[in-house]
Amino acid sequence: MVGLFTLLSIGCSDLTDTDLPDGVIGPSTYHNRHGATRITQATLNELSSAIRRYIISSGLLTDELRSLVGNDLTDRRSGRPIESPPHMVRSLARLARGVVRKYVEGETSAWQARLFLYEAYAEILIADGWCSGVPLSTLDFEGDWTYKPGSTTDQIYEHAIQLLDSGEARATDSVSLQSAIRVLKARAQVALGRYADAKQTVQGIDEEFRYDIRIAFDGGTGTGQTSNSKYGEYIARVSISDKEGINGLPYRSSDDPRTKSTPFTYLQNGQSFFPVKYITTGDSSIFTLTSGTEAQLIRAEAALYENDAQRMITILDALRTSGTYTVDTTDLEGGGEQIDTVWHAGTGGVPGLRPLGQLPATQDAQRTLLFSERAAWLFLTGSRQGDLRRLVRKYGMDSEQVYPTGVYTDPNYVSLYGTDISFSLHTSEFRNPLFKGCQYDD
Repeated sequence: MVGLFTLLSIGCSDLTDTDLPDGVIGPSTYHNRHGATRITQATLNELSSAIRRYIISSGLLTDELRSLVGNDLTDRRSGRPIESPPHMVRSLARLARGVVRKYVEGETSAWQARLFLYEAYAEILIADGWCSGVPLSTLDFEGDWTYKPGSTTDQIYEHAIQLLDSGEARATDSVSLQSAIRVLKARAQVALGRYADAKQTVQGIDEEFRYDIRIAFDGGTGTGQTSNSKYGEYIARVSISDKEGINGLPYRSSDDPRTKSTPFTYLQNGQSFFPVKYITTGDSSIFTLTSGTEAQLIRAEAALYENDAQRMITILDALRTSGTYTVDTTDLEGGGEQIDTVWHAGTGGVPGLRPLGQLPATQDAQRTLLFSERAAWLFLTGSRQGDLRRLVRKYGMDSEQVYPTGVYTDPNYVSLYGTDISFSLHTSEFRNPLFKGCQYDD
C-alpha cells in the first residue's frame, strides 16, 4: 500500500504548484471512509519504516551501532546519509487529516490527533538528524503541492510543537494519546533548550505509561537472504557498538540489561551483536514511541538545568529501582551463609539496576551521568542523535567531545572519523526553487 505514495522529498517554498511532482498520487483517490482508513494505515506503515531506517542511520552516526561492511560513510561521520528525511510520513499524515475531516462522519478527533502525532514525530526526527535548512514543503488535501524555503533546526522543532498542540486539543477523550503528545512535545522543548516548559508539559504523566507501535527490522541488504527471522536481514549491515571512537559508551561490555545484546553470525559478514529488545519470533518488534520513562528523563534534565543535581539523581534512581531488594539466604557447607541482593525494578520496569550512588561533584560529571542514563533507557530508539546534537547545540560542547572521533578502524578499512554531526540533504532538494542549501552553523 505504501508503495502507492512515491512522494518526492523535494523541498520548500511559498510557491504553489497545481501540477504535482512526478510520482505523487493526488488525494482524490481517497474520497470515502475506506480511503481514510487506507491512507491512515499507509501513514503508520511509512512511519514504522522511517523509524527503522532512522534507528539504523542515526545509530551509525552516533556511538550506538557499527557498520559491518567497512565502507559506510555514515558510520565514519563523513558523507551523505543512508536515508533521506521522512517527508513521506509528513505528507501522508497531512493528506489523511483532510480525508478524515471530510469523509468520516462522527467522532474523528482522536483519529486526527494520531495523525498530528505522526507528522510531528517525523519532523522531530528531521530536526534531530538533518542539517539545518530542511524544507517543509506540503501536499494539501484537495489542494496543491506547495514549496517552502528551508527551515532552521529550531524552526522545525517549533513547527512540530504547533502540530502537537493541534493534536492535543483533539485528543481530549484519550489519556494515552494525550500523554504521548505531551511527552513528544516536551522532547521538542528540551531540544530548544526550554527546560522549564518541558518540565511543565510532562507534569503528571503516568510514570509507567507507554505508547507503542510496531516496526520491522527486515530488509536493507537487498540480498533477499535471511538466516533467522528473529533478527531480520538488516543485521547483515550493522552491529551494536562498544566504546566506539574514544567517546562511545560501553553498550556491550557494561552488562547493562537495558542495552543487552546477543551475538549472531550472519553469512559472510561474520559476528554481529543484535539488541535483545528487538528480537521477535514474528515479522515485527514493539517500538516505544514515547513513555513515562522518557517523561522522567526530561524532568531529570530540567533539574540539571536548574542546578538541582540532587533532584536529578533522585528521579534517575526512581527509574532504576524501587529501593527494595530480595535477600536470599542459603546455608553453605560449614554453616556459612550466602546473601544475594536483587534490586527490584523501579518505574523504568527493568530489574537488577542498583541506585546510582554518590552524586558526582562537578556539573560536567553530572551531565555525563544524565546523558549516559538517557542513552541506556532510550537505547536504539533514535533518541541518541538528538541527545548528542543537543550537547553541541545547547550545552556548548565540542562535537569531538561527544561523537565518535579519532581513528576509525575496520578489518577492511582504516581512516579517521569525519566531523559530521548531522545528515546532509539529497540533491533532489534542489528541484525546489526556494531551497538554498544547508545552514551548517546551526
